[in-house]
Amino acid sequence: MPSEQAAMRRICELRDAGASTHQIADTLTAEGHPTKRGGRWASATVSRILARQPKPVSS
Repeated sequence: MPSEQAAMRRICELRDAGASTHQIADTLTAEGHPTKRGGRWASATVSRILARQPKPVSS
């Protein structure tokens, strides 16, 4: 789903920039990225998503 992919990319961008899960959730909500249920993003949701993502590799 395109909007889910866009949200995932944005979550990773914000994480890589050093944003907290609270900041990421607030940013996604402010930017209008939809949640599956159409509500606000929660930091716990962002945490669960990030826990399933591979960690970035430092060079």
